[in-house]
Amino acid sequence: MVYTKEAIDLLQLLRRRFRDEDIGLLHLNDPEALEHVIVWAQRSTNGETKDLAFKLAQIANMPLSRRDLERAPGEMSRRLYRGQEILVERKSREDGNERPVRMYRGQVVA
Repeated sequence: MVYTKEAIDLLQLLRRRFRDEDIGLLHLNDPEALEHVIVWAQRSTNGETKDLAFKLAQIANMPLSRRDLERAPGEMSRRLYRGQEILVERKSREDGNERPVRMYRGQVVA
């Protein structure tokens, strides 16, 4: 893809957003930067980040709809447990409003 001024500005905005959300570090000289943007936009919980990624995909003429960037709430993820791959349902923190558990030397800290 040939980067235009608008595409570079969007990439810089997305780079800042991904870093703020602790999703990943986007390098502008990476040849797979667009693929990283799409994957990380799917992980993002911010709607503005998803909109910016969709706009960048339109500029790059990628066959992508806005719905492709949305994640299903009960989406299954794959984890590796003792060499076996298992499916685990992802829990969103917004649904339960539960605080993360803090551990110290194997004990739960209040």
